[in-house]
Amino acid sequence: DLFLQYLYSDTCVFADEAKAEQLLELADKYHVDSLKSLAEDYFILNKENCLRLLILADRHCATRLKDSTLKFINQNLSQIFAENGTTDWLTFRQNYPNLVADLYEKFVNLPSIL
Repeated sequence: DLFLQYLYSDTCVFADEAKAEQLLELADKYHVDSLKSLAEDYFILNKENCLRLLILADRHCATRLKDSTLKFINQNLSQIFAENGTTDWLTFRQNYPNLVADLYEKFVNLPSIL
């Protein structure tokens, strides 16, 4: 198990994005901030994973990942909608209105404390 490996050796090599997501969740749950940071840095954002990673980052208070994901989505909105379709967006909008607000705030450069 990579989580235990990290706890004992302070090293971790991510095999894939799914493992990185699992480790981010465990690191958040057990307050292992150094592993959480490593997991956040693993992800390479693209049109297919950005909404899922935004939800993951928000759920686990991964602020750097959330910030970079918000920026990526705002910079690639038309491509994301064309790729994922309006159904994904409508589902996302209905299920995560707080993240839609975060996207809007980032888009208009409002402070996140609002």
